[in-house]
Amino acid sequence: MLACLTILLFCTSVLAVSNGRIEVIYPSLETSRFGIKIIKFRAFDQDIILKLEPAGDVISDDFTVMDEEGKIEPIDVESFKGKLFRDQEKGAALYIDENEFIEIEGIINFKLRIEPSESQKVGKYGMKEHVITETFDEKKRFKDTVNNLNSQRSFLEDMGREFDENQCVEIEYYFLGEKNFTEGFPDLNKFKIYIGTVFVQTQTMMDTLKLKIKIRALGVLMLKSDPPFITKSLFVGEDVFNMELIAKNMETYLCENKGIEKFQRADIIMLLTGRQIGIFDSKGTILVGVLGVANLGRACAQCTKLAVVKCDDDKRETAVTLAHESAHLLGSPHDGEGDYFSLPGSPGSTKCVASDGFIMGDSIGENKEKFSTCSVENIKYFLGQKNAHCLIEKCKDTVL
Repeated sequence: MLACLTILLFCTSVLAVSNGRIEVIYPSLETSRFGIKIIKFRAFDQDIILKLEPAGDVISDDFTVMDEEGKIEPIDVESFKGKLFRDQEKGAALYIDENEFIEIEGIINFKLRIEPSESQKVGKYGMKEHVITETFDEKKRFKDTVNNLNSQRSFLEDMGREFDENQCVEIEYYFLGEKNFTEGFPDLNKFKIYIGTVFVQTQTMMDTLKLKIKIRALGVLMLKSDPPFITKSLFVGEDVFNMELIAKNMETYLCENKGIEKFQRADIIMLLTGRQIGIFDSKGTILVGVLGVANLGRACAQCTKLAVVKCDDDKRETAVTLAHESAHLLGSPHDGEGDYFSLPGSPGSTKCVASDGFIMGDSIGENKEKFSTCSVENIKYFLGQKNAHCLIEKCKDTVL
């Protein structure tokens, strides 16, 4: 066990929720000779045009979904990857199925979501009826927890080199799908669409770091029962995770199972949960609303390369949390935080303020899906350490 542990509560103030506004549409879809898909529709008195590029490279070619007993679900990975698209400028992340009638599902932009209608109606051009849902940012306080396991001496002894921005970064993720989360999906296909579109959106957010970071999902281990590390992390008599226990117990689980091939291969392992995460207040009352738990600067570390993500029905909100916890694992504190909550020797984030609205701050306004310059500098610092060796790749000829 490393020498230093600090736990931080970070409060921010926005959550996207549906305001009940929906509109039925029949979008048009065309594909250019360059492979760009163009979607057009009108909703809420707005003309929406998306120019979508393929985004399936966020999914590994050997992506798998399996249970604890090793049973692998049949997935056509090539087909799955071929149905994922994004409009990076507009912030769209979509799954497009063109088998028979076209179905589109996912994130249009920070306000709008799209999914096929349950009515099965088809328009005169053969496009299935779809529903557009509008969300808005509701002010609601919630928390994020960071564990700093890095002692001054041990971290500084591992310093290697400055990160060369001509290098590329590839981060491979493996997910544990906690049953409280996965059982909410009617079938494997809907679960797969959720994971794919969330990860595409996360890539778009990571791109704002401008550090040539490529993320890739190796697969999901579906926990169809609650293993001991889950049950030991719940408050007594409550179906709520104790944030002070879940990371420590998950670390034990990962160490005990480190022989699993994808546990070894992954640079980051995340538990996706539908359960609330909470903490006792000074009066012994459980306060819920924690959206994530992560170990600061621990990507690549065998047993501690972990985070917990409270998943939301809204894919974009889950992507924000996933990007936020990823940044912690890559060494970024919250905007506005200094040495005590940062990696030893790192720049810290006192030059940035949470109210500017970046992902590691309040995540609101025009900066809500971007990282601040402080996050960039802290992550560059981490990538220059020997600890980050598993992430650095020689750049390929293609532009990331």
